[in-house]
Amino acid sequence: MSRPGPDDRNIVTVLHQILENYYIAIRAKKIKEAEQILQQIRKTVLLHGIPEEKQVHRPREVNEDEFFKVQEEVPKIRKLEMTMRGRVWMVLLGINGIKQSEYMSLVKRRECKCYAKIRRDTSRTWATDVLFQQRVSETRLVRVLNSYTHKYDKDYVQGMDVLAGGMLFVMPEIDAFAGMSRLVNECFPLYWVSTDTDKTAMIGAFAGAILVKEVLRDCDLDVYRQLNGFHPYTYAFPAVSSISGIAPPFEELLRLWDFIFCFGVHVNVLCVAAQIILYRDKILKSKRNKILQHVLGQRKWPHLDARKTIEKTMEILPTVRRNTTLWERICMHTVDRDTAEGICNDHSDWE
Repeated sequence: MSRPGPDDRNIVTVLHQILENYYIAIRAKKIKEAEQILQQIRKTVLLHGIPEEKQVHRPREVNEDEFFKVQEEVPKIRKLEMTMRGRVWMVLLGINGIKQSEYMSLVKRRECKCYAKIRRDTSRTWATDVLFQQRVSETRLVRVLNSYTHKYDKDYVQGMDVLAGGMLFVMPEIDAFAGMSRLVNECFPLYWVSTDTDKTAMIGAFAGAILVKEVLRDCDLDVYRQLNGFHPYTYAFPAVSSISGIAPPFEELLRLWDFIFCFGVHVNVLCVAAQIILYRDKILKSKRNKILQHVLGQRKWPHLDARKTIEKTMEILPTVRRNTTLWERICMHTVDRDTAEGICNDHSDWE
């Protein structure tokens, strides 16, 4: 996937027309045609990326603290705040909207049982990224996460703030709530919420970290050997569970998410492995006792270059797919509990 080039306006025009055609097909219930158009959207994004829009480099024009006062203006606000990236993500992820009245009723319920935990995280969500801070206030972030726990009666889990923040950056609050709910409940359900016991909480994300190690074994044996002896939870889990949200800068993360949402959320594992491989020289030259502290630490994760990460992901993809068992596990680990638990159980015997 290339970075946006000088023909950004043409790409925006093309994407706009394809999106319009998609919604026309959906309204007419032409499912086969809609699926074909969806493939066009994926192809366009993968080939050209999503052009950056000027409004995302400016603070929002609507004061988020006046949310209750502007209920009648929500349709206008939604049109003003929706970006092209937001429109594309909604289609790629199959995000369905939520009624304004329903969301307002959730907001009015105020603090949920996880409110204190939410506030501890939201104060740190991309706290040093100026672009994110000028467009996404903590007020909105708290409202979305708080409303989520009310609606689904599920606990807040660290990392949900990253997904909600990314959604809020590219789309209006009501749609961001729907988008974050879709990601947590249906795309990555095993990354976040336990429906059984604490033992299985976040089992998908733990499985994803182990799968990163398996990808390294097949695709870069030198790096695999250098990291062997470290449990994959110690170096891969934070990146996997946050969908690379620990990797600055924020703008590059958005571009990586374009790719992940196009290709399928399971490719998150390959993207984390690709980032590690891109840092192979530093990993191989580092003393083993310094790797986790200075190279692959949660607060020292390498800066993200989305283009290089995507290129490396596509480079290692054929090798991974030839290992049919590994590929099947990657495809299923976000949604199939038996697969995720099997991966974690198998790892208990690793050296």
